[in-house]
Amino acid sequence: MGRACFDQTRRTCRRSVLQVVLLGGSLWLPAGASEITFGSGNTFPGGSVQVPATLGATGGEAIASLSADIQFDPAVFETDPSCVVDPAVGPSSAAQKAVAQSTPSNGLLRVALLGTNNTEIPEGNLFSCTFTARS
Repeated sequence: MGRACFDQTRRTCRRSVLQVVLLGGSLWLPAGASEITFGSGNTFPGGSVQVPATLGATGGEAIASLSADIQFDPAVFETDPSCVVDPAVGPSSAAQKAVAQSTPSNGLLRVALLGTNNTEIPEGNLFSCTFTARS
């Protein structure tokens, strides 16, 4: 059974049956020095992989909400990935944020981290999305 690579370097596993490319590894925010980094992982056909998103140094800029587009190969992954907010920025935290997601087109996941406030999102874990590899 082959494995599917899900990594931020845009490389695919050479020995895998399934090949996946995450386009987006890092996303620079307009604040200048701010960066969202996406993690990586491996899975097998029929298995799942969880990909975390982390906010790096904000350069002193206050960020109250953000969004990211994550491209994935719908021939390799199911088209309904699931994203959850990290407890450090979730509804029970000082930031009180939530994750909203949509799939505006096949192979494109749009994720937003937002709240009904202007509270700053702290550096660290933001959310994670789980992708399930097709069997």
